Amino acid sequence: SDAARAQQTFAQISQRVQVGESWFDRGVYNAAEEDILTLARTFEGERALIVGHEPTISGAGYVLACEDDRSEVAHGVPTATALILTFDGSWEDLTPSSCTLRVLLNPPS
Repeated sequence: SDAARAQQTFAQISQRVQVGESWFDRGVYNAAEEDILTLARTFEGERALIVGHEPTISGAGYVLACEDDRSEVAHGVPTATALILTFDGSWEDLTPSSCTLRVLLNPPS
């Protein structure tokens, strides 16, 4: 998202991990879960970082996660929480329930 808080979160993350190409999409601010999936299907490469807003991010995590992992995000996540999901395949093949929720990183207290 191009919102100020999302850009601040991105700046903090990019100080800790190497980020290649980056861009901000105003559409992520009001996006629905399916919009996030559609966006992700356009990605190239092996990894992607999407910084967005609640409840969209936890909702997208819920939709993407396999059923065994959905309880972790079923009721939303706190601000500044990171979901790390993995899946086998190409981005264009990303579908609901195709990911494993590997890590749920909550912000420091």
